[in-house]
Amino acid sequence: MSLRCHFDADGWLQGPIKIAHTLTPNHNGGFGTGRGVVMHTEAGFEQGTFSTFMNKDNQVSAFFSIGRDGSCHQYVPVGKGLKAWSQAAGNDAWRGIEDEDERNPAIPLTPAQVRAFAQILEACSTFDGFPLKITDDVNGQGLILHSDGGQAWGGHLQCPGHVRAAQRPAIVALAMAIRHGDAAQPGGPHRHTAPGGQTLAQIAAARNTTAEHLADVTARAYTPADVTVLAHLPLPAGAPYYTSNP
Repeated sequence: MSLRCHFDADGWLQGPIKIAHTLTPNHNGGFGTGRGVVMHTEAGFEQGTFSTFMNKDNQVSAFFSIGRDGSCHQYVPVGKGLKAWSQAAGNDAWRGIEDEDERNPAIPLTPAQVRAFAQILEACSTFDGFPLKITDDVNGQGLILHSDGGQAWGGHLQCPGHVRAAQRPAIVALAMAIRHGDAAQPGGPHRHTAPGGQTLAQIAAARNTTAEHLADVTARAYTPADVTVLAHLPLPAGAPYYTSNP
């Protein structure tokens, strides 16, 4: 089963993603050609973000938001010339995605959030025609940060913060994998064995993904048999490992 999503005739995202469609009152016309997607952080919780966007007195919204569990909301349909109100002067050409952070933007996006973000990014890229790449130029195309817009985009110079900003390469790589059908499927994870002589980065590149993504999937999928194999493999100098106590 593919992880790829699409927009229906009414402009709502459909596919293998947990998403609710609720039109916010905080929108207007004037959206032009989509340049890309803006990464935001909620500075709060998904339910609070939803309530904020549903209140017309708040005069704020976004196209999408993603909870820590990967569940999503879409607040404005695409293809109808409508703008969400998420980054001021950037509203007419960029689609904002808010990400739950439980009031702590220093925590990274969860694997579920990364996956949902990549699915939305890939669908928006297909719909709007912008490339799957990172940009920090408001006149460019791709995946941009809210802070990149400076004062013209509302002056949120710490949004989404450096921790989440550093996850953009993994999101873009996963979006590419989704487009090419190489992303982890719901029936997975799928077990492989290393051929030897390759780094994790090399293996990831050959699969059109990232080392971070492979490490995350692998760590969550290890079986007792896998641990037995690893326990008898010599670790190269400098290889990290973790303990519960110092």
